[in-house]
Formats: sequence, structure tokens, C-alpha cells
Amino acid sequence: TLSAPEGNGKRFGRHVSVSGAWAVLSGGTTPDPVSALQGGAYIYHLNSQTDVWDFVQTIGNPF
Repeated sequence: TLSAPEGNGKRFGRHVSVSGAWAVLSGGTTPDPVSALQGGAYIYHLNSQTDVWDFVQTIGNPF
């Protein structure tokens, strides 16, 4: 499911892949999580208490 969630007050302007509470923000041309990470990506996790997308890390694959 593709989405453009609010993150830290700023709307993601690049490709976003969302799976549950996890989101991968990619600067590449594909929203696919694995491909995005290979091209450099930022991982966010949705904080269920604050409803804010918290930055987690720039590498790794939570999916």
C-alpha cells in the first residue's frame, strides 16, 4: 500500500512504502522496500501513542 504519511511535521515528498506501522522512504524510482534500501532509504516507525512517524534508521529491512 502506497501512502504519503505525515512525518515529523513534514509530508514525505518521495516514494513511500508502508507496511503496518513501518514506512520506507526512498529517493529511488521504486517504492519496493528491498529495492529502496539498496538505493538508500530512510526507515520510519509509526508511534501508536503520538501518531507520529519516528525516524528509525537508514539501513536495514523491517519487512
